[in-house]
Amino acid sequence: MTTLLKQVLKKQVYPAMGCTEPVSTALCAAKAASLVKGKIIKANIFVDNATYKNGLAVRLPNTKKERGNLLAAALGLIIKKPELDMEILKAATPAKVKEAKKLLTNDIVQLKVKNKKTFYIETQVLTDKKEKATAIICTHHTNFVYLSLNGKILKNEKNIKKETNSFNDLLKNATLVSLVK
Repeated sequence: MTTLLKQVLKKQVYPAMGCTEPVSTALCAAKAASLVKGKIIKANIFVDNATYKNGLAVRLPNTKKERGNLLAAALGLIIKKPELDMEILKAATPAKVKEAKKLLTNDIVQLKVKNKKTFYIETQVLTDKKEKATAIICTHHTNFVYLSLNGKILKNEKNIKKETNSFNDLLKNATLVSLVK
């Protein structure tokens, strides 16, 4: 197998439980929530247009046929286990679904579309202890490019678009023969 094919498999193939857009939305929310200690009193979720559309009405695993990115984000805030990666919704229980719905009923979680040309999810949380955390996933479903807590940047990957474009250009120009050599 060529190096390029290995890169494709490493970046694009992983276990996931459910449609990747809402699962990734839950993952991003879980990461931001895991950074804080206090009770979350406000969460703003921003997604690109395609993520919004693709995750709008899709069913979520372990939720008795509940749907959408908004509930997925609320579940991520409750579950707080980003180490579960794209299988985060396997930790959804009826009690956690009920708790997540309470966040939605109390207008704690808001979902907005951000005009981005690439896959993008951002979660900003605020707690009762005045903690603020932000997590951003960009370009693919598990790629955290930015994390911050109380104004301190924990992770900030610059040039992500350049790297992604380079990878995509390699794939566009690859032939089947070059992938399997």
